[in-house]
Amino acid sequence: MTYKSCRQLPGKLLLLLLLCAPAIAADPAIKDWLPETDYDQAIPTYTEILGYAPGEALTGHREMLYYLQTLAAASGRVNLETYGESYQGRQLVIAVISTPEHLAEVEQITGGLQVLMDPRLPGDRSRIIDTRPVVVYLAYSIHGDEHSNTEAALLTAYHLAADRSDQTREVLDNTVVVIDPLLNPDGRMRYISYYENTQALPANPDPNAVEHSPYPIGGRTNHYLFDLNRDWFVLTQQETRARVQQVQRWLPQVFGSYHEMGHRSSYYFAPPAEAVNKNFSPQVLKWLEIFGRENARAFDRQGWRYFTREIFDSFYPGYGDSWPMLNGAVAMTFEQASAEGRHIEKPDGHIVTLAEAIRHHFTTGVTTITTAARNRRELLRDFTDQFQAGLKLGMQGPIRRYILPLGPDDRNNLDLSALLIALGIEVQEAEESFAVKKVSTHLGQRAGRMRFPTGTLIVPLEQPRHALLKAIFEPESELDRTFIEEELRRHEERLPDRIYDVTAWSLPLAYDATVYTTAEVSRVRTRPFDPQKGWAGSNTPLSKEESIYAYLIPYRSHYALQTLVHLWQEGVQVHMSRESFTQAGVIYPRGTLVVFPADNPLELPALMRTVIETYPVELVSTSTGWTEEGIDLGSDNVVFIKQPRVLALYPQPPLSAYSYGWLAWLLEQEYRLPFTAIWPHRLEDVQLNDYDVLILPHASDSYGDVLDDQVMGKVKAWIQGGGTLIGLKSGAAFLTGEELDLTSVLPADDVRPEEQTREKIKQRRENEQEVPHAHRPQSIPGAIFEVQLNRHHYLSYGYDEDTYVHVQSDYIFIPSEDGVNVAVFPEGGGKVSGFAWDGADSQLSEKVFLVDEHVGEGHVILFADDPNFRGYWRGMSKLFMNAVMLSPSLRR
Repeated sequence: MTYKSCRQLPGKLLLLLLLCAPAIAADPAIKDWLPETDYDQAIPTYTEILGYAPGEALTGHREMLYYLQTLAAASGRVNLETYGESYQGRQLVIAVISTPEHLAEVEQITGGLQVLMDPRLPGDRSRIIDTRPVVVYLAYSIHGDEHSNTEAALLTAYHLAADRSDQTREVLDNTVVVIDPLLNPDGRMRYISYYENTQALPANPDPNAVEHSPYPIGGRTNHYLFDLNRDWFVLTQQETRARVQQVQRWLPQVFGSYHEMGHRSSYYFAPPAEAVNKNFSPQVLKWLEIFGRENARAFDRQGWRYFTREIFDSFYPGYGDSWPMLNGAVAMTFEQASAEGRHIEKPDGHIVTLAEAIRHHFTTGVTTITTAARNRRELLRDFTDQFQAGLKLGMQGPIRRYILPLGPDDRNNLDLSALLIALGIEVQEAEESFAVKKVSTHLGQRAGRMRFPTGTLIVPLEQPRHALLKAIFEPESELDRTFIEEELRRHEERLPDRIYDVTAWSLPLAYDATVYTTAEVSRVRTRPFDPQKGWAGSNTPLSKEESIYAYLIPYRSHYALQTLVHLWQEGVQVHMSRESFTQAGVIYPRGTLVVFPADNPLELPALMRTVIETYPVELVSTSTGWTEEGIDLGSDNVVFIKQPRVLALYPQPPLSAYSYGWLAWLLEQEYRLPFTAIWPHRLEDVQLNDYDVLILPHASDSYGDVLDDQVMGKVKAWIQGGGTLIGLKSGAAFLTGEELDLTSVLPADDVRPEEQTREKIKQRRENEQEVPHAHRPQSIPGAIFEVQLNRHHYLSYGYDEDTYVHVQSDYIFIPSEDGVNVAVFPEGGGKVSGFAWDGADSQLSEKVFLVDEHVGEGHVILFADDPNFRGYWRGMSKLFMNAVMLSPSLRR
């Protein structure tokens, strides 16, 4: 019976039939690859169950689950566990493979690894090292369109489950192998659906064939179009959060992250390219060479091409190799030239086949597991030593403690501390007030002696995950000077750079968090912080229900906006104060939410009590509209805020899938604000007056290719009638077009100061004058900059005088003459972290990041970069949400 003939059967019945099926032979393909094997014919093969040989078809998520269920039912070496699900409801599973004896002692094995990781725990480390297996975690298809990975995972699982050879028995005696076969099931199924509907019959190897070019969105990303291989330390996506818990449970000593790259290449494995995070331990780095050499020998025997130390670095801590390495694993990326379907032709005429790609990944998987087994004791010893060394490092240096206040203005620290705890980092809560003599800000400015109240959070650097904490908190991550010098040389010669991803990510800056540092260790009673308890402060007691004139919620964090959406969804009418005021000695900032019982249903008191229980906001009830200073609550400056009807363009090329996905996730998951996504060409037919806000995500090419003059004429009329148009990055650049006449902002196409006058920019536009390459803006590869905020404008509600933004572009905007320049780069550019080409940071000096331009009764809002970058930039996302949520109500 083949899988194809019974794929509609319920799972239990299918397994029963499979277990009762006659004995079968091993897959011929694997037997050819490893002729020394002795496969148990009672273990169902890939081909028998799925109905096709490796490389003949793409295995879907459901089929993958059935096959792994089959292995687990037939072999005492396999346990199948579900650890989470994707946004579209598909199971995330791991196959745990080892000897039956090891599988019966999983809790003891993982408990022993916890002892090795934490030198403070009691336990016989020498005995654990001598007797326990090493854990190898192999993770496949985090990019759903890298399709050979999951096939290789299934064959690797079969090999370990069925092979009775002495070599495999010895390997399993020394290892527990955790196979995560499909990290991104939603992306994979999106890719398979496209491929099956477009492939030629038979499949066409021509690279130009439609089956090789998924449109408009491929399978790389998850449901929200996030790159899950950039999410490992920020945990925005539920697939990542579930997976990180599993990796923390297993504490692997060896980790493999399986990928595909362009079909013109060959095969890549570790060691990585030159840019390597300085927080990796020497113990981890030495093993990259050892595993690399073993994989090279395996490929040499077959005459297969491969390369190392190129392209793929391990600098950014959110990769599937760098994050595990910061958690103690010897972690490696494996990249196979993709068949982009069943097969594809290279320029030299070689046909890259899916079967070939599967075999290469299978080979590195088996080689990596075997190498780990042969070096079990040494790997466990080095695993132990690096954590002991990390604990000692945390007791040295200029920083030993991070201090995070939890006062009314420090709500971002709640989210930041919850993230740290989810990453396995220890966060302590002070049970008493305490003083520290020498305190510095996160960026190193001296703050002198400070006293901190009860409830302040303390994050010590002397803890087992010292390397991870330092990597994600340090303001500046060091690049080798030789690497920088080579990049500058290549830049001058106009050669491609080798910077693979962003160069700055410091979480305190990204979260716009208040973080202090100190080398002192204060003697203060602490307890582990529970983020579920929320803010440790207390609200002012609510007045008696019959005497409440208004409820007040100061806008001090994004929680106020989340509360606003919650109240909208409950049908509550909410007002907002456009000016600050003082009542009962408390200063309420601009943006304070005001809820009048007289305007709302009788059950309002119960709804407001729910707010206190749900959100860490200040909620105060007042019995009077009178204030001591500033406006009274009956002022015209207390404005009704309506729920906006939001429209966003869906990423038809050239629109960026990432930019759209980030904003969609922010609206739906973080704020629960409904919105409608439409194809760009539908704007011609849509009744824009049914909406208040239209968002243009970033695009990789000109917006003029998707929004013509007729459509933009319609959009302009809608703005003049009161609509809000928001452009992100290239979406903003498009709106600065002279022919649109929507804004006085101009893009600086020439960085020479004397060439940045409005007259000269307009003259170059009119004459279509080419700017010499040496004087064009230089793209900044992901650095962090300070911007100064106009605190009188509603887009800056919830902020102090400045915040930090992420810049990854060459867009430079001359400030507006007619609108409000809400966020401006300071003199000198304001770079605080990351790499920028010589002079590139100063190009932003006194340029604008965020502008609100009035057009008729409406707004045109421009962001020079994407404020929703990867979903974790609290310092920028409030600016975006202010634009979306407040613009339709706050006209001026």
